[in-house]
Amino acid sequence: MQILDFHTHIGDILRINGDALIEGHKPFRYGFDPDAPFRRFRYHGQALAEAIYRLEPMARSLARAERRRNECATLENHARQQDEAGVSLSCVMPIAPHVSFSAVAEAARRQPKLLAFGSVDFTQGAIRRQVEEQLAQGAWGFKLHPILQKVAPDGQAVHEFLKACPDGCVILMHTGISCYYAREERDCERPEYGAVEPLVHLAAAHRRLRFVAAHGGLDEYQILAQGLRELDNLYADTSFLPAARLRLFRSAAGSQRLLFASDWPYGFTRTALACLEEAFGQERRVMENILFDNGAALLLSANPDKTLL
Repeated sequence: MQILDFHTHIGDILRINGDALIEGHKPFRYGFDPDAPFRRFRYHGQALAEAIYRLEPMARSLARAERRRNECATLENHARQQDEAGVSLSCVMPIAPHVSFSAVAEAARRQPKLLAFGSVDFTQGAIRRQVEEQLAQGAWGFKLHPILQKVAPDGQAVHEFLKACPDGCVILMHTGISCYYAREERDCERPEYGAVEPLVHLAAAHRRLRFVAAHGGLDEYQILAQGLRELDNLYADTSFLPAARLRLFRSAAGSQRLLFASDWPYGFTRTALACLEEAFGQERRVMENILFDNGAALLLSANPDKTLL
């Protein structure tokens, strides 16, 4: 089966000048990772994991492990990991101002398996101009990460951004309250901006756009499931989702609005594939839809002048 990984990263998404990491050369080694047992068992016991990660010492430990993986997000490592997992195409998400669209687009020009999304730098203003320029330069859609970009999802800047996007545009938005930085750097993020409810409201207010909820909302997945039932312009990517949540989202929205994703290097492609296999491995057509066809159809509907593969 062909595989389209709808959500991956290259570059250091946590630091200014994160573009510099893209062309780096370093082994994908990240040391101790408290998330490893839950990955090994395909996120069974995810509710327990989320309760554990709400404890400050475990949250700090998990964030350290994620930062170490983030520091290995070179183009070279991305290509190797995706090839080993059998991925045909990968959507790559910049997060401005740390990783720029221009750097990701340049990598995509040299690596035809990459599909570059755009990212607006809200610190620079001229939001409409940024949207138009990135689309003209080949952006397949846009990534919005309210926590790392420190922009309120229900604020004026985000609504201005969404109004600038053309009909049918794909917006992949982080969902799930989470932390990325060490305690002394917590001013670099706004964890509360990851709440799911504002995304559902955005999707309802901007019905002409297509919203993809990354990570299924994490521990707010029930709110997202309800949003999927009510809004046909709302999709979910499968990163960090155990089989039970995948089945819940399919029940809420059908399999056509589930998009395979790993969130590499924060997530692991093989783990995401194993969870999907556990959930729907006996239904070949459903697997084909989620692994490739749904994402391809969504991208091509928003970009009718482009082709895939």
